[in-house]
Amino acid sequence: MKAILDSRCRQILNFLVNQERMIPISEIALALQIPRRTVYYDLYKINEWLETVGLSPIQPKGSQGVLLDDLQKELVRTELSCLPDSTVYVLAPAERIDFCVCQILIPTQVILADHLAHLCQVSRNTILNDLKQAKRLLTNYHLNLVYEVATGYSIVGDPIKKRTFFLHHLERILPLLNQDLVRIIDPGLVSIELERLFQIETALKTKYVVGTLERLAYLLAVLKLSRDKGLLNDHLILEIEQDVANSAEHQLVQTAFPELDEQERLYLTIHLLGARVAIHSPAERTEPANRLFESLATEMVDFFEQLACINFSAPQGLVSALTSHLKISYYRYKYGIFDINPMLEDIRHKYPHLFEICSEVSTLVSQKLGYPISDGEIGYLTLHFGGHLRMTPAGKAVKRIYIICPNGSSTAQLIKNELEQIIPDSLMIDVLSIMELPEALNPDDLIVSTVELDPSYHALQVNPILTRQDKRNVLARYHNNQASSNLTGKSVDQLFERLASLIPEQNREDVYTAVRQFFVSPKTIIDEIVELNLNLADVLTLDRVTWNLETVSWQEAIHLAALPLVKDHSISERYVEAMIDCVQTHGSYIFLTPDIALAHARPEQGVDQLSLSIYVSQTGVEFPQGKSARMIIVLAPIDQKSHMTILTEVLELVRNTNVLGEIFQAKSQIEVYQLIRSSIGQPMTGLMP
Repeated sequence: MKAILDSRCRQILNFLVNQERMIPISEIALALQIPRRTVYYDLYKINEWLETVGLSPIQPKGSQGVLLDDLQKELVRTELSCLPDSTVYVLAPAERIDFCVCQILIPTQVILADHLAHLCQVSRNTILNDLKQAKRLLTNYHLNLVYEVATGYSIVGDPIKKRTFFLHHLERILPLLNQDLVRIIDPGLVSIELERLFQIETALKTKYVVGTLERLAYLLAVLKLSRDKGLLNDHLILEIEQDVANSAEHQLVQTAFPELDEQERLYLTIHLLGARVAIHSPAERTEPANRLFESLATEMVDFFEQLACINFSAPQGLVSALTSHLKISYYRYKYGIFDINPMLEDIRHKYPHLFEICSEVSTLVSQKLGYPISDGEIGYLTLHFGGHLRMTPAGKAVKRIYIICPNGSSTAQLIKNELEQIIPDSLMIDVLSIMELPEALNPDDLIVSTVELDPSYHALQVNPILTRQDKRNVLARYHNNQASSNLTGKSVDQLFERLASLIPEQNREDVYTAVRQFFVSPKTIIDEIVELNLNLADVLTLDRVTWNLETVSWQEAIHLAALPLVKDHSISERYVEAMIDCVQTHGSYIFLTPDIALAHARPEQGVDQLSLSIYVSQTGVEFPQGKSARMIIVLAPIDQKSHMTILTEVLELVRNTNVLGEIFQAKSQIEVYQLIRSSIGQPMTGLMP
């Protein structure tokens, strides 16, 4: 008997059989307005269906995507034409696990494997395997899945952690719940709670992160029905902090949810405080920040600058943004409230090096506050720091761009940063809430939004993490779809299409941006290209490694470490003196670990080329404040971004204790060099300076 394919999988197949080129997964997701993760789930289900009808599976080719050959298209069209009109939704394996744990966490009856198998339309053995995987996932939250004959399956452990686990898996199946493809509770009950939450949002004249109120509505509906009072009706041990109890949110929660006890109302308030979109009114911006969070935000910026070898030109704006973010996020850390970041996958993919550095910064937050920092939270920190990194713009200002982003100001700031790089001739790029949009817009003004707006705005909708196509769409709209070229009259897109096959795929988006910027900036294109994505193997040559047996002062050691870069004219002596001045002024802030120092100064203090050198001392180098270094790394950055890949690999190197142990026991310069090269792999080709 042939399997029945659900409607969304059929949509994907119909889309693919009409394509004549390789289609990336992100493009499929954009075309069907679904998350990329959902596309992967559906491709898994499609392949299961293809197997049952005797067809070969679809094999995505990495980031290139999917392309059906002519025979596959013909066979798939034939099979699709034979499908019945009515379709049912078949859960993918990961979706089954999400669905099952939600059912177990909010039982209105005894939950048995046979019952779950019936709901998911799979065998009992399949469900038992799913539950084994769910049990492993629960250990991350210090929870346990147990089974008793009389009561069936249940999840035991801390009530707040059970809520966190429930909300995390609820978010993953929320699109299915919204389409009524699956149910875990009566949607009518959820609608009642959602309406009350919407009234709070309206009264506050604010916006919450997309999906937040829907998830809370499910939580509130379950609170009323669940027979497992251990999950949702335990007396929560929460400290009643004055700023939570006195918040406008809490006053509205007390009015809207009188049936909840005070502990539950505080818990709901904390959720709302932690999910407000951080686009504040002018009055809120002038409120004095809590000293604890402002102090911590300042330390984070200082640590980031030290770690990333950059200096923010206007750090106070970043400190202010982080202060507001920390004050809200603190409640999530402290009370274990889940912090879903729907953009986490995209952030990690597009900004891996910045994410890695922010992971290091998050350890500072964790140590200061005493609570673990999740990957989702690190993703938000990445957006904040990334949004305040700048490349020097150039050109004449001619138009204005407004950014509307209900996902949060950190996301909007990052979009602003990227637009400033590809359109440096804009008169203004500003972040606004929907309510702040000016009533009278200049015809030349461009509105970029991550959500659909009223058609009268003629807004351009983009992804929260800009794709290459998003950038092209913005450029086309900004320049009124006219080609911009100083050479042949052909468009940049045409030029890039001709060059694309010659460029490594992982670098194409950056090269496209560089080519585009070339036509609106006096900076030469070769300078743009060679600065993109250079790694440690690209800049570390044998003659940039120094191995020394002698005992020298720390000032002499920095001179010796930097000497190879001075000799090849990557830096000047002025830069060496600036590095020494930094240590004398700020102390031994340059230490990455007790044994390793990263020396650097500002690019304008004598850097001519992105470069790096490494000095290894057999005897150790004594620095101020009682610190001693066995390795000194000299980094010469040319801006705030182009060295991020190199820096990430340096951090990976200093974490590799086995390799470091061998380096510190090495007996020659070439041995040190070979050990480092073996640990970082081979250099890239095609982008060498």
